[in-house]
Amino acid sequence: MQKKSNFEKTLLTIMALVALGVSGYLIYLSQGFSESLSERVVAPRKEMGEVPLTSVQEATKLLGQVFNWASPTKNGKPVPLNKSILVILKGDSLVDLYVPEPKLRDPITNEFLVKNTIPDFLSPNVGDLDPDDDGFTNLEEFKRGTNPKDAKEHPPFTDHLFLKERTADDYILKLNSSQDPYQVILTAPRRDSAYIQPPFPKNFGFKDPITRQINERFEAKGFAKKDIPDPVLGTKDASEMTILDRATNSTIVLVKGVEKNLADYYAVFEFRHKEVKEVKCKKGADFYIPGVPTKFKLVEIEEANALIESTKPDGSPGEKLPITKR
Repeated sequence: MQKKSNFEKTLLTIMALVALGVSGYLIYLSQGFSESLSERVVAPRKEMGEVPLTSVQEATKLLGQVFNWASPTKNGKPVPLNKSILVILKGDSLVDLYVPEPKLRDPITNEFLVKNTIPDFLSPNVGDLDPDDDGFTNLEEFKRGTNPKDAKEHPPFTDHLFLKERTADDYILKLNSSQDPYQVILTAPRRDSAYIQPPFPKNFGFKDPITRQINERFEAKGFAKKDIPDPVLGTKDASEMTILDRATNSTIVLVKGVEKNLADYYAVFEFRHKEVKEVKCKKGADFYIPGVPTKFKLVEIEEANALIESTKPDGSPGEKLPITKR
């Protein structure tokens, strides 16, 4: 215990001697501090001379003057000084989207791109894009003047309706004799005969291939004996029978020896909206486009075109629309 106490006294003595040494060294250094400071000699400042009052007055006058800045114009359009102009480099030319020409994405106008803030307008195929996913491209919306970024505003669905082909169910009649009883032949889609005896009017028809019952679809209204000049025979029998087709409520004239096709014609449409769907409709019948609530009617059908008619909510006829092949 006595040995530990002596060690601590020795350690404290050493630390006291070190502190005294450091203090003495610092005092020594402070004795020469004033000699290390140097005095800076500054040259006296020259006088400014006479103040240019005229220049001062002119400058003061300019500071108080109000300037009305007018924006420059380009092609009759103001160009704000605090706004940038949307200019696109297309090839080797600069295209200003705030002027009509040149068009950045012809035939779409620059105004349409800017007004509707079309996304990806820098893309060369921007006309084929569909920002609102309504099934109509930017180009189609531009042509119809609809909003390309509002799915509820779009061109008519009939813009995507095309005629694929016309088909027919043949129903061919021929007046085969000009003597009582008058023979009328059904040559297609099957073969059958009907014999008509006056007096007129007289109902007639042909056997149903399934029930074997005669369906009196027609009414013979009258018969007229006719001969026409013929360069070979001298005269030719061109007698006529007038009949009423109850299926179509139409009057038909049969000429002896000449086939008359009373075919039911159908239109096969393609509805190309996001995906391709087919619609088949008989002439004179109503039909619907898939996913579209409006009812339409097939008015006419030819080889290369068709005419359809929309139906208003009250059931009255609406707009007639021509449909062509794609």
